[in-house]
Amino acid sequence: MFVAYRAWFVQDKWKTLVHTARIAPQQRRGEPVPQELLDRVLAAHAYWSQHQAKQHSKNQAAILKITVAHAVRNGVEDNHSI
Repeated sequence: MFVAYRAWFVQDKWKTLVHTARIAPQQRRGEPVPQELLDRVLAAHAYWSQHQAKQHSKNQAAILKITVAHAVRNGVEDNHSI
């Protein structure tokens, strides 16, 4: 339970940092965050978002390949049902 909470807590903090980095400095509230840190957050977020998108594409291709193989194995001829 503690690990799940801690993971959620870190994820929430990360989302807050990304949001803070995306808004104008005049709109930010609370403690000031160094711009260098916010720039690094945006760079890391862009990198991991791109990496995640590539991984998602690979997973989708693998799922499609399995689905087609299953359809062929079961004699499904209609490509629209896949």
